[in-house]
Amino acid sequence: MRTTMASSRKCESILYVMPNLIRHPLFFWFARSAGRPIMNCINVSSLWSFCIAVALLCFCLVAPSDAFKLPDTGQTKCYQGVYPYAEIPCEGTGQDGEYNINPLSYTDNGNGTVTDNNTGLMWQEQDNGNTYNWYKASGTYDATYNPSSESVCGSLTLGGFSDWRLPTKKELITIVDYGIPYPGPTIKTTYFPNTKSSNYWSSTTYAYYPDYAWGVGFYNGSVYYGYKDYYLYVRCVRGGQ
Repeated sequence: MRTTMASSRKCESILYVMPNLIRHPLFFWFARSAGRPIMNCINVSSLWSFCIAVALLCFCLVAPSDAFKLPDTGQTKCYQGVYPYAEIPCEGTGQDGEYNINPLSYTDNGNGTVTDNNTGLMWQEQDNGNTYNWYKASGTYDATYNPSSESVCGSLTLGGFSDWRLPTKKELITIVDYGIPYPGPTIKTTYFPNTKSSNYWSSTTYAYYPDYAWGVGFYNGSVYYGYKDYYLYVRCVRGGQ
């Protein structure tokens, strides 16, 4: 009798910490229909695991359809793996050019902004044609290079929005079209006119050397890091993160 009472108290405590969703009449219906005592810890534990699995499945099924999708690189050609690295048919190579998953896709919003239909990010259609050091581009104070805390993207108002920011390295790479050869610009200029075949800042600091930050070269799609006092172009973004 004491064992039964102790077991009941233990199971009651388990039921107490379960979310209200689990402590629902349906829960008791499941237990009764199984023909076992409701205060059986093994049953409660098993049902608890089952409900977690169902909840996760439901979450996946109702996940938003406009979630971030990694865009294709735009690369359409394949090459030999040895010198002279001649172009070859892509079929069966397994190279990037053989696949076209989530093709680069944009919507011109008609207000100086462009929306990436894969990532959902909204981009500044054209940069302002000026170059800045990283501190000013990102809005980061520096006594020498940005004493007035200028923020190129943070001060931008465009398309009715004022929450613009400098993109991360990973975000900036998503608009590179690697199907366009050097000297570029390696981007779809139909949507991003007047893009320079040059380097653009990202907000991402180089982890090993904080005086450096990452940039993307829109002349060949390269990603590199350089001193934060270098002057590069800036294209702002909003959304994401």
